[in-house]
Amino acid sequence: SREQRLQSGDVDIVVGSYSITTEREEKVDFSAPYLITDQGMMVYTGDDEERALVEENGKSIRKKIKDPEDFPDGT
Repeated sequence: SREQRLQSGDVDIVVGSYSITTEREEKVDFSAPYLITDQGMMVYTGDDEERALVEENGKSIRKKIKDPEDFPDGT
């Protein structure tokens, strides 16, 4: 992972799309943003809530998400 490569010294910096999460902040230091972009998702037309299709315990479910920490494997 990017965190492992930074911690091992394989790389000194990561430049790219990389959402800041609480878990990641515990492992690496983030600079100030150099580029801000929007993230979006597609949902079924009549659905009022933002959800993502995820797999838990071998079953596909829809999970409500509001920020990157709600869907850590998605970034």
